[in-house]
Amino acid sequence: AWTLRAALREALPLSRPCRCGLALLTGLGLGVLTGLLGVGGGFLMVPALVALGVAHLPTAVAHSLVLIVGNATAAGLGYLGRVPLDLGLMASIGLLAAAGAVAGSWLLRRLRQGPLQKGFSLALAVLGVVMLGQAVAGL
Repeated sequence: AWTLRAALREALPLSRPCRCGLALLTGLGLGVLTGLLGVGGGFLMVPALVALGVAHLPTAVAHSLVLIVGNATAAGLGYLGRVPLDLGLMASIGLLAAAGAVAGSWLLRRLRQGPLQKGFSLALAVLGVVMLGQAVAGL
């Protein structure tokens, strides 16, 4: 719900003081979630950055994408040698994801942030309900 209420800006802020302690705790939490559950990428990183004060959506997305590289690499390295990896599957998904990211960044520059933020918040809520339902069904 807070992602729906967060006030995004259409223009870049001039400067913003670092909330470094909170940022470190947020990063640790996202890292634990990524390593444990395989989640924490953009769908958690962007709302976390908005909560930390990056209120320009394209800037939050750009930060998120750069941070995801390190986050995912570290989490993925934790599984190397412990589980089998299908390199062909990873390469095909990676290439298509890269193409989708280029298309998404092109769209982000052309869409209004308000409706995009509402759609993202709705998608997060639906995803949360589905994951909760799957967890309950698995009990």
